[in-house]
Amino acid sequence: MTFDELIDPATFGAEDVAITPVVPGTQTPDVVGISHVDGTTYRIGLSDALGETAYDLAVGPNIADPAGNWMDQNDDGTGGQLLADSVAEFSGTQGQDNWYYGYYNWTSDGNRPYHAGPGGVDDFQQLPWAGSSWRLATYDPPFLYVAGTWQHPTGKDTYTQDPVERYAIRRWVSEYTGSVAIDYHLAKADTSGGNGIDGHIYKNGVAERSHYVAGTDGTGVTDTLLINVVVGDYNDFAVVAHEHKDRDDSTTFTVQIRATSTGDPPITVGPLPIPVDILPVNDKPTFTKGPGQVVSEDPGTQTVTAWATATTRARRARRT
Repeated sequence: MTFDELIDPATFGAEDVAITPVVPGTQTPDVVGISHVDGTTYRIGLSDALGETAYDLAVGPNIADPAGNWMDQNDDGTGGQLLADSVAEFSGTQGQDNWYYGYYNWTSDGNRPYHAGPGGVDDFQQLPWAGSSWRLATYDPPFLYVAGTWQHPTGKDTYTQDPVERYAIRRWVSEYTGSVAIDYHLAKADTSGGNGIDGHIYKNGVAERSHYVAGTDGTGVTDTLLINVVVGDYNDFAVVAHEHKDRDDSTTFTVQIRATSTGDPPITVGPLPIPVDILPVNDKPTFTKGPGQVVSEDPGTQTVTAWATATTRARRARRT
């Protein structure tokens, strides 16, 4: 197999290859290994020879080049399959594209820390829509917002008359099972001051990644988190007032989520199918015999012209 560019050999193994016969029920060998031949070429090792039929060879998509760019398995120009985009899919409807907008009331929770997960305790509360963003009150305070690209939490140590600490949370409920790459950008939107914010990425209430961003840091953090998810997982992107102080805490928090392995329906994310036709090799020659011949005893060598018809030559195996 030859790729169109160099790949990272550590991302290409037997688990990234599947061979399926076009005719159901055909016995199929297992993929037992991958060996690097040279450059962009690899050899796929099988437990047995393939039969004389057609096969689909599926590769990836969890394969990356040396720079970490995922294989474009569906030829749409983007490596990895995009599952969710917090900016492009932002809306005024809870649950649209599996996005939800809400908060966690830290002050009133008698069972801290934050809990969230399907089938269990969920501290997440949905916010009402207010025309252009999700916010707790039509008229401030409290300054609790979730907007298209930014979020603002509230702190118990506040300059307003609302001393209640609340996390501002953007949630994506997974509609996919497999490994995903979460590309995110976290930075202060209001860089005029304050003591900064804490940003967290939770999966089912467990913090998978956390960052502190200083009050004047408009550059912040741009990074990728690799995790495994199943359908129904709660993935929460929370902005929290650092040390309970919420002054000037408007914060950019944008997210794109890409599939990096084969998933389950309803999302069609899968390997790149490559049709393979297997030709017979090492076959003996064949022919159609003519009618029987009657000869005298001990006649010597006899020649019958055109007695064998429809002959085929033997095929020898060759490496391609």
